[in-house]
Amino acid sequence: MKSSRLTNIIRTQLVPGALALSLFTLPIFGCSTMTTEDVNGSMTTTTFGNDILTSFENVFETCNDPFLIESGMDEVSLAGDCEISDGDTLQEQLLLAGLISQGTMELGEEIPEIIETSTETIGGLPWPVQNCVVHVTSEIRFESLEMTDLQAWWKQSSGTQLRIDLDFGKDKIGEVEMLVEVDCPSSLSSSIVKAFTGKLRNELNGVHGVYTYNRDLDLTFDLDHDDDNIYADLNVKFEADNLYIDIDWSKVETLKVLWWTIDVTDGSEVEETARADFESIVDSLLQDSLSSLEGTVADMIESGLPNGETICSMKVAGGDLDITTSSKTGALPCLQMKKAPLVFGL
Repeated sequence: MKSSRLTNIIRTQLVPGALALSLFTLPIFGCSTMTTEDVNGSMTTTTFGNDILTSFENVFETCNDPFLIESGMDEVSLAGDCEISDGDTLQEQLLLAGLISQGTMELGEEIPEIIETSTETIGGLPWPVQNCVVHVTSEIRFESLEMTDLQAWWKQSSGTQLRIDLDFGKDKIGEVEMLVEVDCPSSLSSSIVKAFTGKLRNELNGVHGVYTYNRDLDLTFDLDHDDDNIYADLNVKFEADNLYIDIDWSKVETLKVLWWTIDVTDGSEVEETARADFESIVDSLLQDSLSSLEGTVADMIESGLPNGETICSMKVAGGDLDITTSSKTGALPCLQMKKAPLVFGL
């Protein structure tokens, strides 16, 4: 049996949840009340501390961990059930104030329970069932996805970066309900038909869980600048170590008809193909869907910088993001002019 349709769970429904979560992590990011400034002549160094990111992590853990996306949802609450007073520090309360002011965020459409219904046919069977075909109908249902353990940090690695890491909670993401039907000529003995499809029907018929293990989502924003603007280039990396379908493949990988053995499927190959499709599709879709966050991150960082100044440099030092700006105008505003010391006795 083919496994690609299992990945439609991800292709059609899981991306809105990841988008909502990512928006959760980045509100009022460049708020000037959450930065420090060091002025030296015409130069100002604005520091976005690691403690800001720790506040994001704490607010997420308090208000929205695990962050749940499930069938029937058409909106999400960015602040969960929290109130401003639930923040333990002033920074956390400022973050919550921003989240609460945004209210709930509508998803593109209600997340349905039934993702897809399809039928596959197994043919090419040997004598004496050479004219028989087996139809396997599958209804794929999305259940839920939990995202948890948000961690964020600044990093200097081939440039300046903001990195956000998310893990996932419970392993079950949905179900697949299968129905096996056999179509044979009426002249064929029903006992032969039942004999060669018995294990197949007994194992596949019914509802089976779909699980993924050891999932991880990394969002890396590569930060850059010109004289007036901050830029953030998003790179998404989604990984899933494996995917598991609650089926005893040993009972359905081969069928026996008299002295014939028929290879039907390879369970490990089905699950590995599904896992690779799952990982690739999620990675690609999140890259496209979250691309609007590039401008959001850039704007939020810019909002923490002094108004009207030229951006000179940015770097990560001691876990903090330092951005230096200049109030000078002209051709070389970022050159700090220093007077040469007077030397007497020459």
